[in-house]
Amino acid sequence: MAPMRRTPLTICLLLATACLGRSPSGPTPIDRNVVLAPGQTLELTSDVSVGFVAVLGDSRCPINAGCIQAGDAVVRLTLASRKSRGDRDLHSATLTPVTFEDLELRLVELQPYPFGGRPTDPGDYRATIHVRR
Repeated sequence: MAPMRRTPLTICLLLATACLGRSPSGPTPIDRNVVLAPGQTLELTSDVSVGFVAVLGDSRCPINAGCIQAGDAVVRLTLASRKSRGDRDLHSATLTPVTFEDLELRLVELQPYPFGGRPTDPGDYRATIHVRR
């Protein structure tokens, strides 16, 4: 009678451990905003990181000014994976995404917004980046 009792237990253990198995592995899906300060690097997944290098230029129209054009700010990112590394520039004027391997990155917002007569300290910038895979 002892072998009969073990059979249901064995089946339950096999089913439970089968549920722990992983589905076919592929890249980890990503669809989120990240906020980065200059010099900050964030690990998006175990194999991809994004870093905010600097604001290369900020010609956006100051809040307290009237301008004919909106201007542009350029944010330099550095991206790294197990396979490669590269820099990408994001523009506030176009908000056009850039790609790195199978990632798409887009500048959502760059703060603070310029104020005429008061230069922005480079360390005060915060870039909100949308990352999607």
